[in-house]
Order: sequence, then C-alpha cells, then structure tokens
Amino acid sequence: MRRLLPWLIPLLFLGTGVGLLSLLSAFLADPSRHFEIGDTGSIQFVLNTNAAALTSAMSVLIALVLLSVQLTAQRYSFNVIDVFIRSWVNAALIGLFILTINFNLWLGLVLKSDYIPVGGTYLALVMTTACFAFLPPYVSYLFDILRPDSILAHLQRRFLKAVNPALTAGHLVRRRGAAAMRLNQIGDVARQAVQLSDGDVARQSVWVLYGSIAHYLEGKARLPNEWFDVEEEHFRGRHARDIQEIEETMTWPERVMLDQLREVFHATLLKMHDVNNTVALVTRLLGEQAIGRDDHGLLRMVLKFFNTYLRAAINQGDVRAGYHVLYQYRQLADRAVETHPQVTLEISRRLSYYGDAAASGPLLWMSAAAAYDLRVLVQHCHQRDIDRSIIASIVGELIETVRRADAKHSPALPQLHKTLAALGSFFLVHSERAFVRQLRAELDDVPPDGLERIGRELSAVDDPAFWELTDRMVNFDYVEEDVRAALPLFIARVEAWSATPPPEPAPALAAHAPGHREGRS
Repeated sequence: MRRLLPWLIPLLFLGTGVGLLSLLSAFLADPSRHFEIGDTGSIQFVLNTNAAALTSAMSVLIALVLLSVQLTAQRYSFNVIDVFIRSWVNAALIGLFILTINFNLWLGLVLKSDYIPVGGTYLALVMTTACFAFLPPYVSYLFDILRPDSILAHLQRRFLKAVNPALTAGHLVRRRGAAAMRLNQIGDVARQAVQLSDGDVARQSVWVLYGSIAHYLEGKARLPNEWFDVEEEHFRGRHARDIQEIEETMTWPERVMLDQLREVFHATLLKMHDVNNTVALVTRLLGEQAIGRDDHGLLRMVLKFFNTYLRAAINQGDVRAGYHVLYQYRQLADRAVETHPQVTLEISRRLSYYGDAAASGPLLWMSAAAAYDLRVLVQHCHQRDIDRSIIASIVGELIETVRRADAKHSPALPQLHKTLAALGSFFLVHSERAFVRQLRAELDDVPPDGLERIGRELSAVDDPAFWELTDRMVNFDYVEEDVRAALPLFIARVEAWSATPPPEPAPALAAHAPGHREGRS
C-alpha cells in the first residue's frame, strides 16, 4: 500500500479539486441543470478533445523518457534501457494512456442523436483525469529509477537472481551468462563514473560488486558442480593456465568481480584515491571471506590481485594508492595469521618485495610504509602469541627490506632505521633478547649522530595521529610510552653489542610489558 500511496495522492487531489470546482460552478450558476449531461455535439467535442490532449501529453512524455534514458545511458551505462524496459510502471502508464485514447475515440463513434452512452462518457472522463493525475508521480518515478543507485540496485537484483541456488539446475549456461554480464555492467558503471570524476557513484559501484559476491558466497556451496564450468567467452584473451586455475578453484564469478575491481583501480591511479582505497578495502574483505570459509583458491586469487595493485601503483608512481594497498594487505595478513600462517608469511614477503621496488624515487615513502606495516604485523603477532618461527620470518623480511634499501642508498634509509629501532625497543620491553640482538646488529654501521637522531625523533612523538591530513592518519614514528622509554637502552653504543646480551629494561618498563597492546593503525 505504501508503494501505491504516491500514485493515489495526486489522483485524490485532482479528483477532489475537480469535484469542488464543479460544485462551485453549480452554486454560481443553475444547480438544477448543472449536472445534466450535454447534447451529442458537446459530448463529441469533449471526447475528441480528450483523445487529442492525451495524445499530446503522451508524446511529450515519451520525448522526456527518451531524452532522460539517453542522457543517463551515455553518462553511466546503456543498461539503463534494460532497467526502463523491465519496469512494469512504464508499461502500465503508457498502456493506460493508449487505452484511454482509444476508448474516447470508439465512444465517439457510437454517439447518435437519440443515443448518448452516459456511463461510458463519465468513465472516459474519469480515465482521462486519472491519466493526467498520474503524470507528476510518473515523472518523479522516472527520475528515481534513472538514479545511479537505482541502476546499481537493479543490476544487483538481476545478478542475485541468476546465482540463486534455490532455482532449478536448468538453463545453467544462460544463468552463468547473465551473472557474468551483470557483474561486468556494474563494473561499467564504476569506470564510467571514474571518467566523469563522480567518486560517490564509483565507490558505490565497488561496494555493490562486493555485496553481490558476498551474497553469492553464502549460497555457493549449494550450487551444482556444473555451475562452475568456465566459459571462455567470459575470459577472452586469457592464458590457458589462467583459465584452468579458475576452473580448478571454482571461482569464476569472483574472478569476474576482481577483474572489474582491477580495471577500476587502474583507472583511478594518480586521481580519485578514495576510490582506489575502496577497491583495496573490498578486496581485503573478500580475502577475509575466503579465510572464514577456508577457500584456498579464492584466497590465492585475492593475493594475486593485491600484488597486481601494488605493481600498478609502483609503475604509475602513485604513492598514495600504494599506501592504501599496503595497509589493507597488512590487515589481511593480520587476519590470516592464526588460521593461515603461511599466507601471512607470503604477504610479509610481498610487503618486503614491493617495499624494495619502491625504495627509490618519488615512491620512497611507500618503502617506509611497507617497513612500518611489517613492524606492526610483527608486534601484533607477538601480542597474540603466534608461533615464534612466524615472527622470526617476518622480522627477517623487515631486515631484508632495510638491507636492500641500504644497498641502493635509498633516501628512505633513515626512516627504515627508525623502524628497526622502534621494533627493537618493543622486543626489549618484552625481554625478547634474540630479536633485540638481531635488530640492534643491523644498526651497528649507523654513525653515532645518526643513532642519536633516531632516538631523539622517535622519543619526540607522543601522539599517534600525524599532524597533517594523511591517507592513514598515523605517525610512523609513534611508539608506545614504555617502548619510547626503552629507546635509549636499545640504541646505546656498547662494545660488541651484537655479540653480548642486550641490556635489561628498567623495572618500570618491564612492569608495562605484559599489558602492552598497540592499537591498529
């Protein structure tokens, strides 16, 4: 009833208005004759006028519809035409107009000098009144269904219908084609929005892609095996090994969705960073879905796309996009460490690898971000009592990142040294002597004034939030208070430090250690 209310209110207002005006006219004239029907000529004139007026109104309406649909299709997607065609409201209103026009014409045909169809005449007037009353809500409805969010909702509904496991197993080829087409169409809307610098629509499209696949994953296990057959027309130009991997992992819908995300990510490099941040975020969420469902094939695919994002950001020199991807990648590693530790180790290797690839030129701060993410990942693993071999491997990746930057004489090296010092002090507070010795040894070649500067700069930061508006809003130099207090002990120059036991933290520091927890950046 609520959906019909916008249509009934104009009809009620127009009918009430016409009735009140008719009563007023009767009161001002002769009430006894006012409601008598006219002669044949006047009725014929009214019926013909009704038909002509409705024809003109329908012509204007169709012109408005065509113009609106065309402009929206050019702006976002030609799938708007499908949205319009499938709407029963459009068919109902146009059908009502055509029926009323023809009824007025046919009613005029049966008029005679001695026969006037009174009931039919009044019915024709009521239908004409209804047609005009429905025009305002229809125009509002038209603009509503042509909004980008309505288009995206329509495409999502069609996708979910195609992948509904409750449907019979018949017509799987058609349903697979419909599902792939809808995902591609949502991606089209996102890319077109990027070209028009419409960030809101682009972000919404990305979320609709993720929401569609997330809903699909809930019923994926109930789909027949034939559903996962890969049709090469959905992956034209792909290597045979790639297609084989998609079929073996039963992930072709997820792959179509990720391909669309990759295209959007590439289109937003060096611009619209809020959109590529959203792409990285939903990719991480998809990875977490794979972890929760123990879907190794999907998880491996997500890792490949994260690596692809990082390579694209480096190739285009987009450090901000790199920041976003590194952060989401580290979050995924943190999520996987308890149930999929090997995935966490692989991500740590990739963070080190791409950090090294960005260690020079304008992307040097991306290298610093990669080192920071490795440091935070180590701290989170330690706080959650993850296997020591996992922690040691990630620490090794961080050290290799710093060594490769040193070999390149990267300008980011001072920041990387601060990362080592911060992590070393963290381990000192937690009495992890082996890690303390290992990290301190990496700073043996740093001159005394450099070590002093490291301690001074890290100790000076007592606010985790950076003092400018940045992509992550965190200060890479921030360490917790107890870790900050341990810095002088860690960086103190001691003869043959790397071969001797590290100094013990002060009792006050050790007291802080068991309860130490770092918030996620």
